[in-house]
Amino acid sequence: MPAPIRTAYEAYQERVGVCRDFAHLAVALCRCMNIPARYCSGYLGDIGVPPVDVAIDFHAWFEMYLNGEWHTYDARDRIPWIGRQKYHLESMRND
Repeated sequence: MPAPIRTAYEAYQERVGVCRDFAHLAVALCRCMNIPARYCSGYLGDIGVPPVDVAIDFHAWFEMYLNGEWHTYDARDRIPWIGRQKYHLESMRND
C-alpha cells in the first residue's frame, strides 16, 4: 500500500501508487520540460461503472497548458470515464 506522503520520484521509482501520486508525477515531468502544468482533484461520478461497495468518486488528474489553452489528462486510467473528457499520456508521444 502506498505511503500517505510520497514524492513524485518515489511514484516513478516504485511504479505503484494512486491517482494522486501519478498526477503529481505527471505535473513534475511537465514542469521539467517547461510545460505549465497544474494538479487537479475533485469528484468523479460512477456513471457507467459497475457498482462497488466502496466510495470511488474522489479523483486526481492534471492539466497542462499547450498552444494557448489548458488540456485535461489523466495519468492513471486508460479507459475514459463518462462525464469528464480525458486524454492520455500515450497521445502526447510524437511517433
